[in-house]
Amino acid sequence: ALLMSNYVSWVYDNSLWDISGPIDGRRYNFTLGYTTRLDNVRGFNRMAMADVRHYFRLGKYSAFANRLFAYVSDGVEPQRIYFGGSWSFRGFERREWYTRHVLFASNELRFPLIDNLQIGFPIGGLGFSSIRGAIFGDVGTAWEDKFDQWYGSFGAGFRVAIGYLILLRFDFSRTTDFKTISPNTNFDFFFGWNF
Repeated sequence: ALLMSNYVSWVYDNSLWDISGPIDGRRYNFTLGYTTRLDNVRGFNRMAMADVRHYFRLGKYSAFANRLFAYVSDGVEPQRIYFGGSWSFRGFERREWYTRHVLFASNELRFPLIDNLQIGFPIGGLGFSSIRGAIFGDVGTAWEDKFDQWYGSFGAGFRVAIGYLILLRFDFSRTTDFKTISPNTNFDFFFGWNF
């Protein structure tokens, strides 16, 4: 098929960042998309997405971060997205879901652990700065045609900045289906800033 896609977005960002990610302000992204099949001039798929993030500063380097994310797509060939893993739903496998409906909320308390850590070696030293901690809880769901169920995860982690360009994220979490809690602790490692 010969397709034409059109998207319109409204984006707002007044967030204030620490070395590990935003700690104050708001970030919004609302997007609508429509794809038309040109050979018979009819709708091919539609999509809507909302990503709302609020950061409530509690101290110089502390914050309570909230994120709400919703995604839906339908039509002849809906646009599916991958969902799960360290960048979205912690505790679950990366790309756990490949789906066209997502509802997700995340809450995270961010706080400083160590400002500067120097480790000495006979040939020199290695320094880490701005080691930050996090306690989080995530809840969400993803489905194709019929709503399935809610899932959740909770845990803690820390972020280690190496210079001003690289941030290492370490998260330890457990998952739940709100009936039972997984007996195993999952570990996520990722390069990149907090949401």
